[in-house]
Amino acid sequence: MVRAGFLALALPALVPAMAVAQSSIAGVVKDTTGAVMPGVTVEAASPALIEKVRNVVTDGQGLYRIVDLRPGTYSVTFSLTGFNTVKRDGLDLPSDYTATVNAELRVGTLAETITVSDVQSTVKNRVFANEVVEDLPTNRVVQTLAQYIPGVIGGLNIDGPNSRALTIHGSRAGDTNSAIDGMSDRRSSTGGVAVTFYGNEGSIQEVSIVTDSGNAEQQFAGVWMNTIPKEGGNAFHYSIVGNYSNQNLSADNLTPELMNQGLIAVNGLKRRWDFIPSGGGRLVRDKFWFYGAYRNTEVDKFVANSYYEKYPLTWVVNPDLSRQ
Repeated sequence: MVRAGFLALALPALVPAMAVAQSSIAGVVKDTTGAVMPGVTVEAASPALIEKVRNVVTDGQGLYRIVDLRPGTYSVTFSLTGFNTVKRDGLDLPSDYTATVNAELRVGTLAETITVSDVQSTVKNRVFANEVVEDLPTNRVVQTLAQYIPGVIGGLNIDGPNSRALTIHGSRAGDTNSAIDGMSDRRSSTGGVAVTFYGNEGSIQEVSIVTDSGNAEQQFAGVWMNTIPKEGGNAFHYSIVGNYSNQNLSADNLTPELMNQGLIAVNGLKRRWDFIPSGGGRLVRDKFWFYGAYRNTEVDKFVANSYYEKYPLTWVVNPDLSRQ
């Protein structure tokens, strides 16, 4: 039997540097002759940022990089005195992603808006948004999402270490790694099949799963799963998710052939429940957000041909066939 309770609380305004979202926007700014442009102000704006706008300045080689960005939709603005302002709208930035957005500035004062249609990243990952995480028929363990990626093997059990042992392209199950906002919860002594946390689906904004071409922050070659937690916002939102099942709602594969071989009961579900309330909002508008989620879950299973003992104090085995 596996039974657990989880409480997750997010206070992003208080801990901006302790956990990072791993996403960034980077690129180079040039003029119409192809010369690099230092000193250009680059602003990334999004409702996903509590400060709304984050800006940097290009270096001597015209390069810029805006790091630690939350997943969301961004607009990127390039400006420099004496040159036209270029704005790129509609940049959908997922987690664990570096979007390359370059710009070319022309002499003048006109403002130009460009809709981003294609951005590049070297990391090959799959991002499962919150709506997908909630709708997919899984056991509500993050690792089972990897089963939807071609080539991934493992993670089929509903609980225990086997639900977290994943391989791809011949990697080892011990190289499986899961993280929360970029912070690994892997136990180094036992490998990826033993992680510190079961994920609380009520606190998940999206899940990024990297299968190859990972970056330098990934210390193992196996499947890398990064869970991005939800944050609060200026509006208040809450949800309550619950489900329950028992042996009366599940089938078994006990056939006459198996019974003829002496099997009278097979592995099966005894009962399972999952209760996930969550919610968040603001304490101070545009300054202090909060989000909290709780999960209580239990999985209790029958073991084939395993029964309670009728007389536990005797030396003779007398199984109680009415109590598996």
